[in-house]
Amino acid sequence: MNKFAKTAFNAINKQIAAVKDSYLATTLIGGTAVGFYMASSYKQKDLGNRKASIAMAAYAGIAIHNTGKVLLEKYQRDNRKKVFMSAELVDELVAINNNATKFKAQLEARTVETYKGYPVVVWDDYVALQLQIPASLPMCTAWLYNHKTIIMSQAAYDQDRNTVETVFEHEIGHMVLGHSVDHSDPLGLEFEADEYAYDQGKDIVKALRKLRLDCIIANIKYGHSISITTLNQRIAVARSLSL
Repeated sequence: MNKFAKTAFNAINKQIAAVKDSYLATTLIGGTAVGFYMASSYKQKDLGNRKASIAMAAYAGIAIHNTGKVLLEKYQRDNRKKVFMSAELVDELVAINNNATKFKAQLEARTVETYKGYPVVVWDDYVALQLQIPASLPMCTAWLYNHKTIIMSQAAYDQDRNTVETVFEHEIGHMVLGHSVDHSDPLGLEFEADEYAYDQGKDIVKALRKLRLDCIIANIKYGHSISITTLNQRIAVARSLSL
């Protein structure tokens, strides 16, 4: 019985892996596998074969796990396709970036406001390419030190105003404090920029908690591996500022 179960288990899992581009087919095959193993588990239990029953139940659990994993992978792959940047677009952005006149013109054309003397630019494609994350994520924001400019995606700019201004102050902090993107201690720079935002009267802890949630969503939705540990460290340090 165990030999037959393992053979069926391997065959079904190969079928699941072969239909990654079909939610329905994957679900049907996975559901069939789970049903088969659970029915076999109950049958073996009724026959008094406890070990065989437990083994079949375990196979059912593994089938559920594998089916869910395949469905999640497809969900993430489909989401990545939606935000895929073509090679042509990347080349175009790189060409603009390497042409000081064109780049400055693009920044000026995309400036949506000036905050405390710093231009705020909304430019989805550029900031997504710079950060290597989809522009649809609210965390998609950065600073351009050489241009004394804050740059962000539309999704980031569309957040509630308190959060947006906290982000502004954090990015301004990087520029005011003379931070460099190639610094040997990037986390230390984030601590300093967070403290700067706090000193401006902003609720940096609340903003960081929201950022943490956004990162968790990004990891699930796109299959990213953004470190939550780093954000937890930043939140802990930011909380200590008010003690």
